[in-house]
Amino acid sequence: MALILPKRKLFLPSAPYVPRRWLPDVRRRIIPATMATLKDALGAEDNFVGVASTAHNYTGLTVVSNTNGAIVVTIVIDLNGNATANFIATITGYTKINSAQSSGNEHRTELWAKVGNFTGLQTIVITPSSTWIATSACIASAISVTGADQAGGATTFNNAATNTGTGVNSTIDVTTTANDLALAVTAINGNETAMTHTAIYPFDTGAFTSNGAAYDQNDAASPATFATTGGTISVNWDSCGVNIKAVGAAAIGSTLPLMGVG
Repeated sequence: MALILPKRKLFLPSAPYVPRRWLPDVRRRIIPATMATLKDALGAEDNFVGVASTAHNYTGLTVVSNTNGAIVVTIVIDLNGNATANFIATITGYTKINSAQSSGNEHRTELWAKVGNFTGLQTIVITPSSTWIATSACIASAISVTGADQAGGATTFNNAATNTGTGVNSTIDVTTTANDLALAVTAINGNETAMTHTAIYPFDTGAFTSNGAAYDQNDAASPATFATTGGTISVNWDSCGVNIKAVGAAAIGSTLPLMGVG
């Protein structure tokens, strides 16, 4: 007769206790991708004689990319000695950021902007004021960018600045960051030949006043200082500037486990 042995239970040692705070969480946190506001395209200078309440089509800008796009229009106006008559009443679809004019009522600068571009040739409709003085000139240009915050208004076009003065060269400071793009437009009555940073259009010395616009992108040094150069005589000048804020964190990026949850 066979001997039947009782079944033995298998005993395993207990797993060591590990406090929950040291266990990795299965949830993930997003490491935001780095974004920056970058120049997309530069608009040509358009020097035209304004007509009161009559729209002028600016067609000097062709947008290449509309990824988180934005456009800023730069304006220089001949005031003809009148402090209040000449200004831009509207630019269709755009919001005025700021304006400044020289102490002698010689010229005026303005910046207008919008977010949300479409690619291709832009027709930007600029309408002078109803009080515009006949024969007064206006100079328009523009810059399109990618990587801009799409909130618009003062959220996107922040740190707006103006400055006026009398001297051999103009200067204006725009607060910026390493991921943003700053720009400025200047009108000055002297013999200046250029502006610091990168020109939006070649500095113009042949119009009713010397004028130019320039931009500075991804500069860790703040503020960005835009100044004319080459002046030798003291004259009146006015400048407008603005910063374009980069879009926030994208919904993609690297991930890492969250440790110490519990």
